Order: sequence, then C-alpha cells, then structure tokens
Amino acid sequence: MFEGNMKASKTKKYQKPKDPKDPIWEVLGKILDKLELIESDIRVLKKDVTVLKEDVAVLKEDVSKIKRCPTIARELAQLH
Repeated sequence: MFEGNMKASKTKKYQKPKDPKDPIWEVLGKILDKLELIESDIRVLKKDVTVLKEDVAVLKEDVSKIKRCPTIARELAQLH
C-alpha cells in the first residue's frame, strides 16, 4: 500500500485565448501573403529580363551594322 501524502491537488485552469485564431496559422498567413508578393515581383522581373534581352539583341544588331560601314570601321580601327 501507498504510505505517502495523499492530498488531492487541483490543477490550475488557464483561460482560453480571446482570439480563437491560432498564432501559428496567423504567422503562416503572413508568410503566404509575403510569398504572393515575392511571386508577383518575380513575374515583373522576368518580364523586365525579357525586355532587356530584346534590347540587347537590337543593340548587337546595330553594332554589327555600324562595324560593317567602311568609314566607321576605319575610325574604330584607329581608336584601338
């Protein structure tokens, strides 16, 4: 048999939080919102990169046209 102190103890009841929303879900919601913003920024950056690639292609074409011109080619050769 048990020969110790057998006093019954009450456990303290904690109040439920007033906001029924779990803080973990709140944080996850904020993270998802930020991810959506990042995704939209990435889409914009991809569009900008495609525009830049097109611009570089045009510039390369213009440079090759300039180099084909005999007078400009001579002047460029003198600079180097």
